[in-house]
Amino acid sequence: MFNPNCAVDRVKNHLAYKIGSCVLNNKTKKSPFFILLFKLYKIKLEHYKELKNYQIFIKLFPSLRYPKLEECHDYRECVKVKFHLSYMLGQTILEADKNKFKGGYFRLWHDIKQVNQEYKNIKIFLQQYDLIIEKLNNIEFQNIDLLIKNFHSVFYILNFHKDYQEIINIIIDNFDYFLNNFDVIEEWLLSDDFNEKYKKISHPYPPLLDPIGLNADNKINYQSLGGGDIAWKLNLPLPSKYKFIFLFNGCSGSEAMQHFLMLCGVETRAWAWFNPRDIFKINYQNLLNENIAAPCLPSITTGDYEKLFYLVDGGFDIVAIMRDPISVLKAGLNHIESYKISLEILNYCRNVECYNRDFKNLFPEIWYAYSGSTKVNIEDLEKLLDNSEYYFTFNKRINMLKNKDNVVCINFEDINSQNIINTMNNLANRYNLKTPKKEHEIILTSRINLHQGLLHLPVNINCKMFQIIITTPYLISLEIEGMDRYVNITNKIFNNDIIMESIIIVCLQDQYDVLMKNQEWSQIKEYIEEYIGSLRLYIQNCKNNLVTEKDILVYLRKNSNLRLKFLKHIEENIKYIRENYPEYLETWTYYQEFEKMCKELDGNI
Repeated sequence: MFNPNCAVDRVKNHLAYKIGSCVLNNKTKKSPFFILLFKLYKIKLEHYKELKNYQIFIKLFPSLRYPKLEECHDYRECVKVKFHLSYMLGQTILEADKNKFKGGYFRLWHDIKQVNQEYKNIKIFLQQYDLIIEKLNNIEFQNIDLLIKNFHSVFYILNFHKDYQEIINIIIDNFDYFLNNFDVIEEWLLSDDFNEKYKKISHPYPPLLDPIGLNADNKINYQSLGGGDIAWKLNLPLPSKYKFIFLFNGCSGSEAMQHFLMLCGVETRAWAWFNPRDIFKINYQNLLNENIAAPCLPSITTGDYEKLFYLVDGGFDIVAIMRDPISVLKAGLNHIESYKISLEILNYCRNVECYNRDFKNLFPEIWYAYSGSTKVNIEDLEKLLDNSEYYFTFNKRINMLKNKDNVVCINFEDINSQNIINTMNNLANRYNLKTPKKEHEIILTSRINLHQGLLHLPVNINCKMFQIIITTPYLISLEIEGMDRYVNITNKIFNNDIIMESIIIVCLQDQYDVLMKNQEWSQIKEYIEEYIGSLRLYIQNCKNNLVTEKDILVYLRKNSNLRLKFLKHIEENIKYIRENYPEYLETWTYYQEFEKMCKELDGNI
């Protein structure tokens, strides 16, 4: 019995399916041809009578209109019906009837013979590509006609690349897109360029479209593909609008360098701890939206993260910051678990009423990622080995990118407050970037990292009609208007423009004159001095909970297995530095001590 809510029933009730079924039944029964014609004519009349009655019926009862086919619970199942011989034959006969005055019936027998052959080929096709059977229910209904129309060409493409499973997988996973853009994709997949650049070397992530064409002003280009989701699915390399890529090295000043590059007009802040698809999308959008952008690639190289390294194309430099590996371990162990601090506590600490001297409750309790407590545990050092992909993959990534001749390594010492301006000027000259502005110097020379007790900044001190903000140059620079909204009043309280390496005290521009003349200014100033004094103690207590490089070296001296494991990981990671920047090793005093310790205790390994 016909069920209008069932997609399969609806498709089988289609005139094409009814006509095709009639032809096949007549063939089985071997009835005379004139009987077949009579049956077909009768089916056509009855079908159009049904349609006419349906239109009258829904005018009277609009609520009983059949649901859209795609809204039916078995919508995906009905896709397969279009591959039935009954449906294919019926479509061919209907097409001939539609073009009867253009010789449609003269070609009918030839077309029926061709449909029979196509049906046999489709059966073979589906048997050979089991994956397509699995994906068939996900193909958009309207694209089945495209598959049938281009069947021979599609079959040829899949056969042509049957020994290159990676491109077969990407075709099948994006079968709708493949069918809708078949002409462009066919030309690319049969080209010499595709064969040389991808198939010949068994590239693990071959693109479904020609990357060179995507960078041009063609109908399908990077801009027309949207925000990066489609590009990721189709294995398309990032738009080749960059001079260098930035390798993020954890616990090595990479986050600070991303911000410094932003001050020079380069957008590269694709946070390395995001999932790989999101990193790709941010890089992709930066390259399309910014005048200058540099893709940022994470330290993780396994799973889907590997794909990120294969989706960069063309000539480029690699820029990265390298740090004493023992200092990297220290920073890793001391890393704060910021999500442990509730938003409610942070909001309380960030909005302080002036003269509130309950300082013990104005600073949040800090939790550390590896120890899962309020104090760092040196014994958690072994846990860093389980996360070695976060710290020790520099050499591996260079090999993946196949670009050893154009690596620009920056020593961690070169981004400290004394050297950073010179370093950024050198990068600006090398890549024709904006040089840092004079007003950026306070940002460049102050601490960027907030992980030593400053996570609750910025703090708003509410003083009746005034608002005084305790913050850092880095946090101010994240605002769109930056310092233009504020006046730095730090020197009005502490005789210095910046205190504790990174903290500044500011007020709004339009409040400055009134604040300085206010009769309560001396009390406000006194309160801020007290607050900063308590903040100093809080920060010192936070630092007392941390481990140092010396602590790590002492611990490794006592643990030979761990020592040798770290030596292996570190040596592999700095191989390129040892060969090309040996002078950096001379500045890594803690690593020198570690290396000396290993030779002393373990010999020349």
